[in-house]
Amino acid sequence: HQHEGMLSILHAIKYEFIEKCSGNLNKNARPFLVIIAKSRISDDIIAFINIHADHTGNNSSAIIKNSIEKKCSKLKTKTKHIDRIIMAGDFNRDVTNSGPDQIKLFGKDLYNVQKNPRYNTCCSTQKNPKHSEKADHILDSAKFTPDSIKTSVHRNKFPASDHAYVIAALNERKSSGGKRKVRKHRGIIQTGGN
Repeated sequence: HQHEGMLSILHAIKYEFIEKCSGNLNKNARPFLVIIAKSRISDDIIAFINIHADHTGNNSSAIIKNSIEKKCSKLKTKTKHIDRIIMAGDFNRDVTNSGPDQIKLFGKDLYNVQKNPRYNTCCSTQKNPKHSEKADHILDSAKFTPDSIKTSVHRNKFPASDHAYVIAALNERKSSGGKRKVRKHRGIIQTGGN
């Protein structure tokens, strides 16, 4: 199997890079990339995770959790010091907020930021595509109500991928005189794979 590449971009004014780990979720060479960064707004330590999961059968929450936690076990940043986890990518399946489909990572529950019904984002390369599957998600360990997070899907008229883009503006807590305020800023842009 040929290995895929993966790219995540960190906003250097808002986040200070600490370290990263990467690997494959399984033998089919589906990649993930974890970037540990410190927020310059809240001083929180955040794990940003970009993922491209395999298709049905090899993309369970347990496989994702075990693969990432095993590969990242040598991180210098202790997982108990991670304040927030944001995971985005092509999961090739729907991800729910409870039950066996919920993803738990580094001791934290991750919640889908899209409210129900979630967007269909997969799988068509036709002109003016009509997607029929919920496969692309943004998950966050900070449990905000879905109504407080603006999400949207962008479909290209002539797509380069069989997935649509999911975009979210996530909330960031800001320290101010011992109090925490919620501040809105552009968070993550998540794109689909194949």
